[in-house]
Amino acid sequence: MIIIIGGYVLINKSKSETNPEINANIQIPNLEYKVQKRDFGDYTEIVGNVNADTRTIYPPFKEKITDVFVEEGQKVEIGDQLLKFEDLTYRINYISKQIDYDNSLNMAEKIRELKKLQLEQAKEELEKTTLKSPVKGTIEKLDIGVGDNPQLDKGMMVIVDNESMRVKSSIDELDLPNIKLGMKAIIEFNQLGVSIPGELTLINPVAESSGGIVYIPVEIKFTEDPLKYGIISGLTANVKLVTLELKNSIAIPKEALKTRENGTKFVYIKTSEGKKEVDVKSGKETKKYVEILEGLKEGDIVLLIPDGAELQRLQNVNGVPRGF
Repeated sequence: MIIIIGGYVLINKSKSETNPEINANIQIPNLEYKVQKRDFGDYTEIVGNVNADTRTIYPPFKEKITDVFVEEGQKVEIGDQLLKFEDLTYRINYISKQIDYDNSLNMAEKIRELKKLQLEQAKEELEKTTLKSPVKGTIEKLDIGVGDNPQLDKGMMVIVDNESMRVKSSIDELDLPNIKLGMKAIIEFNQLGVSIPGELTLINPVAESSGGIVYIPVEIKFTEDPLKYGIISGLTANVKLVTLELKNSIAIPKEALKTRENGTKFVYIKTSEGKKEVDVKSGKETKKYVEILEGLKEGDIVLLIPDGAELQRLQNVNGVPRGF
């Protein structure tokens, strides 16, 4: 019988290992794992929401609005025109400063430098009469129209900064030792059927608590443009923080690795002569697997033999008294 447990294939043999403390009628499965090189990994899964910064756009002066080039929901790029102010006063000033500068050709160097600076200032002010987007984003709110005279302390529009889009979430304090800045992430949107790669960019330096549960806020940025997948701010996301990646490595189920009293590690492998104990050197671990650096090769059959706790469970299930 073939059994699949935790992603690896186990084979239930009719001849089983037995323990003298367990009734001979109890069958202990002889579970086998065939060693092969492959990619292994582990992750911590969390849930969060997509967030993005917003930019409130204030008027640079009180001149009347003559044109509005955008509407709510419209996407804009950096430098796109948003609206136009009445610019007559600023055009007159610019032309005047241009004339002053041209007439300063035969004046002292300091005077000519002053006229040049005044001309540059007039040009900057004239350019401001055409308001441009400072970010790549989406117009979330528009509170101004043609003919309006804006107030300097009141925002005219709000733009969602799409390039700041990220997932905000939190991790349990028990997971903190395994979470590192810069680790890879897989951001999944089940409602859209898409997965986007990401990177952990923030681990809050201060833990928080709610209802007796301690957690640490984290943020994950997208490493691909989320807009092409239809992602918008506010969506729920499932995030897998990749805590370990093992490429083309030998790894075995953790249940197969044994430790002697002196701290050395070993496993049991299947041979033509039966069970054999083999010393191994272990490496990194996932929740289910442990990397084997030395002692095993591809094709070896590792035996998964129940430990004392599992044997006791079998005793209880089969009604065998403790110490039988």
